[in-house]
Amino acid sequence: IMDYEEGEPLSAILREGETLAEDQVRGLLEDLLPALQAVHEQGYLHRDIKPSNLYVRAHDHRVMLIDFGAARAAISRHSQSVSSLVTPGYSPPEQYSTRNDRYGPWTDIYALGAVLYRCIAGQTPVEAAERLLDDTLKPAVAIGAGRYSTNLLRVIDRALAVRPEQRFRDVTEMQAGLSGVQDEESDETVIMAPLSKSTKPPTLDLAPLRTALEGA
Repeated sequence: IMDYEEGEPLSAILREGETLAEDQVRGLLEDLLPALQAVHEQGYLHRDIKPSNLYVRAHDHRVMLIDFGAARAAISRHSQSVSSLVTPGYSPPEQYSTRNDRYGPWTDIYALGAVLYRCIAGQTPVEAAERLLDDTLKPAVAIGAGRYSTNLLRVIDRALAVRPEQRFRDVTEMQAGLSGVQDEESDETVIMAPLSKSTKPPTLDLAPLRTALEGA
């Protein structure tokens, strides 16, 4: 049971195409990443990260991750399948499947990347199922150029990679990406990723899902 907190969901703040400034986006991440890491360390996934499940407290503007209804059914150590839960624009391709071995921290990281994209672009990303067929998603580095740091935009794009193995493996790796070292003579960001003990994202064969979508 959670204590009642005055505030509103991020979805209310972002209504009608509103965006956040970079310091607000990074503040959101400072609150969410440790919370998400704690969830993952307990062996769970949230599976439903989206603006309506991020609650901004009124008195200090801190962001809280809420609604763990999907997380309770996310992973079973004794089952090879999970219930399928999809939020268009925020769920990654593997979430359209019920196979347990395809899920991992990278699943929540995609959804968080989608939230960040919504914060800087003013619109929800293209649905993952559509991106499998024809990826028309305009990269964050293009849509946010001149308004946000290259470092932040590249982190968003990596988190939103269609293929799990191209995303950050876990929260620790994403945090390292956000604190990337800037080359003084260029705008290239060197990602200083520490060694991680986390499970490596599987290299998924997305062809069967793509074929099913084309035939739908």
